[in-house]
Amino acid sequence: MRYFTIIPLIFLLFIKEFTQAQTARVDSLKRMVKSSSAKEKVKVLLQLADFNVTRNFDSCIQLTYEGIDLASTLNDYKSIGEFKKLHGLGLYFKGSYDSAAWYYYKALDDMKTANSASGRASVLNELGKLYRKTKDLDRALQSYDEAYQIYEDLNDEGGMSTILNESGVVFEYKGNYKEAINRYTRCMNICERKNDSVCVAYSLSFIGGVYVLEKKYADAEKFLLRSLAYRENLKDTFTLSLSHTDLGIFYLDSKQYTKAITQFEASNRFAVKMNYLELEMTNLKNLSAVAEQMGDHIKAFYYYRNYTTLKDSIMSEGKLKQIEELNAKYQSEKKEQQLQLQESDIQKKNYLLWGSGAVFSLSLFSLFTIYRRRQVQHAAAMQFAVM
Repeated sequence: MRYFTIIPLIFLLFIKEFTQAQTARVDSLKRMVKSSSAKEKVKVLLQLADFNVTRNFDSCIQLTYEGIDLASTLNDYKSIGEFKKLHGLGLYFKGSYDSAAWYYYKALDDMKTANSASGRASVLNELGKLYRKTKDLDRALQSYDEAYQIYEDLNDEGGMSTILNESGVVFEYKGNYKEAINRYTRCMNICERKNDSVCVAYSLSFIGGVYVLEKKYADAEKFLLRSLAYRENLKDTFTLSLSHTDLGIFYLDSKQYTKAITQFEASNRFAVKMNYLELEMTNLKNLSAVAEQMGDHIKAFYYYRNYTTLKDSIMSEGKLKQIEELNAKYQSEKKEQQLQLQESDIQKKNYLLWGSGAVFSLSLFSLFTIYRRRQVQHAAAMQFAVM
């Protein structure tokens, strides 16, 4: 009994100490914004926006407005693209997928202007997540494949591992569990070699999720708890909320309903505090399923009604149509650029052929001129010899 009273106290003290450390860091960055040059302010604003993207979505979005304005005065398109990507991420977590897509495509334009291959790959990864979320799986894979190719060309193992994890989810959705596990494991091997605990935790969580789908419950629980342990060490509220949901799904599927409720409610406390509508929606749907399984139809209806209200606000037909239009525009522009490159290559080849022809003609003309001159000289010499 004493054990269970000590743990919450230690946990509260730990959270207080961690929160104070994070607050000190943010305060330090804010002071730097006031005192730094424009170029340094852009860097600090990027750090602040990135820090808030999984903690306070509205703060992240507000910081990106300021960052875009400042970076624009410096014509710093790489940073403008980063701010727009972060703005899109904030909107994505708030459930505004159509607006998120708009910012992602604008970020791609800026990364292209900045000639930043890695920047384009990072935005394509976010687009892959968005299309995965809207269940446009083939388009998600297209974005992931394009991003992976860029990272492979750059020999960026960190980027490649991220895409392996993210694209593995698509194969999981397609029911190809073997390929999903393969990608998650390849990612985990890279991350362990690089000592990237955040990435390892995601891989463990994803592998555990596949084992739940395959009803391999002993393996599932082992991997999910390992992921939770990593995230507790990292002290990351955002990923901890994901682990609680993952464990809730595991306990629901394995019919451990009381444990499932505990996990979903723990996750939802984080989700509501962060205004993470997508995760809140997932938790409500699962809590409804748990209540239904336990025979509490009133609670099941209550949770499901709240779930559908959130879902309708996030996944409306108009929003999905706008995302489709943005993708069509992006694909059209990409094809046009490819055609322009092909036309440019053809034109270069034509110029080369024309140039070669001109050189050849000039060479023939020069040879003919030399020949005629020698003929005239020879004729003159013969005439002189006769005289």
